[in-house]
Amino acid sequence: MARWIVAVLVWLALAGVPAQAGLKRVATEKPLQRLALVIGVTDYGYLSDLKNAVSDARLVRNALEKVGFEVTLLADADAAEIETAVRAHAQRIAEAGGAISAFYYAGQGFEIDRASYIAAADARIETLADVDRAATSFDAIVAEIEAANEEGINLFLFDACRDNPFQSATTTRAGLPPAEQQGARAAPGIRGSFIAYAVGPGGIAEDGRDENGPFAAAIARAMAMPNLDQSAWFREVRNATVDATEGRQVPTATDNLTGDFVINPVAVAADPDDQPQTRAARAVYEAEPGVLKPTYEDGSYALLIGVGDYDMAADGRQAWRDLPAVPDELTRLGTVLETVHGFEVEIVLDPTGDELSDALESFVNRHGAKPNARLVIMLAGHGTTTESFGKKTAWFVPRDAPAMTPPAPFRNAALNLRRIEEWSEVLEAKHVLWIFDSCFSGAAIRMIESRSGGEEPDGWSAHLHTNPVRRVITSGSENEEVPAKSRFTERLIDVLAGRVPLGDGAVVTGGQIGSFLREDVIRYSFKQGLPKVTPQSDTIVIPGEEGDIVFRIEPQLAAAWSAAQGQAQ
Repeated sequence: MARWIVAVLVWLALAGVPAQAGLKRVATEKPLQRLALVIGVTDYGYLSDLKNAVSDARLVRNALEKVGFEVTLLADADAAEIETAVRAHAQRIAEAGGAISAFYYAGQGFEIDRASYIAAADARIETLADVDRAATSFDAIVAEIEAANEEGINLFLFDACRDNPFQSATTTRAGLPPAEQQGARAAPGIRGSFIAYAVGPGGIAEDGRDENGPFAAAIARAMAMPNLDQSAWFREVRNATVDATEGRQVPTATDNLTGDFVINPVAVAADPDDQPQTRAARAVYEAEPGVLKPTYEDGSYALLIGVGDYDMAADGRQAWRDLPAVPDELTRLGTVLETVHGFEVEIVLDPTGDELSDALESFVNRHGAKPNARLVIMLAGHGTTTESFGKKTAWFVPRDAPAMTPPAPFRNAALNLRRIEEWSEVLEAKHVLWIFDSCFSGAAIRMIESRSGGEEPDGWSAHLHTNPVRRVITSGSENEEVPAKSRFTERLIDVLAGRVPLGDGAVVTGGQIGSFLREDVIRYSFKQGLPKVTPQSDTIVIPGEEGDIVFRIEPQLAAAWSAAQGQAQ
């Protein structure tokens, strides 16, 4: 059954925070009073009970009080009690001459013909005809509070299913054809309102397995974070919800505020965007003279998968030789990504075929919906190719893969690298870098629709930071085996650690990394008398793709990593 959290969280600028443009109040006036109405409904007379609605309301009540709100809390209220409480809340705002208003509802809810409804404890809604009589219009609540608070600010947040339980192919409440039903509409917002939803149109909001639902927990967590304006605050809420639900629930928002507001302002000694850790992790760049902007506001995430210990077959033979260097190589790469570039790193060693697919799917679901994120996904281990009807298919070999003949068992266990194109098409993250350190991995580029033949970027500019990319770098071409001890990964680590100056020395692009690895590995193999190995670098064609993944080298962080490795320059 659908459930909603309708949350209205409102903040006015405190000392040192600019006043909102368009408001009649001026910065020298007394700050607006912070007033909140929080409602949670768990126990229903006629609808399915919920698990966490009241505990969610209490959690949000506590979080609001910590940032200065006077909170009125209702638990398991019926429709008349909710109506009375909303009217009283609006009256308090009007008497105060405007306020920072917060209204939070957790309970059952649904949406019909793009209009939003909540269900009080006594709601009896069995058919479409019951909606107008028994449901409470969320849009009407929004309108009533906004009308009373034209001098203040309103924030509405909503954690609930956004489906229509009565929708059918022939019947809609307003007589609209089904194609026109696009889920909940953004409630009518005026200047000074922020409306957020715990899930996109038609989606399902989760009640949560623990004491609180994922959206409510994310709200409380973000409120405690200092110096976030409403956009950054909601980004934290959205990302935490996505992480908690492994991508099943992605909050959305409509921002009608005409200015930026810090939710929990705390004095800081220096500009946080001008600190080494922030510059590296968010790839801060100068968009224009004197203006710093972050590239990765939603964070940086890496999934490093390596197979070094392959299974023995039932007959005691081993179809794939072990690669003992892989675990250490991935550990060192993960450390440099974490220490020098602020990545959140996951390392998966020796997965089976099912574990390999699960790890990739989980990573894509959790982080792929973050539009301003940077993702690095690396596979290190054995690779191979098969050929059918004159076309080659590249495969990555998991721990439990059998020999390639007969082909069916092998193909059932191995990972078809064509899937990287499928994943790349659904990923919303701004910059994604796929790295393959395996034999014949260059065939992966041949399999996808790639953008080849262009010159690698020379230096860096704003469009590299702001436009998307799906880059693939491989340790060899489609016809080459690569050595068990990887020169490719070692030199990749050197680049990311700042040991190899590329570009302007401060920012390195994925294209520059690919070009360097190609030249370095070819030269090294020739000098050592080793078989030819030719790393490849290309980008998957995406409409509007003009950017590239970037890595900012901060000398302090690079030096700290080198010192920790016992290899200081």
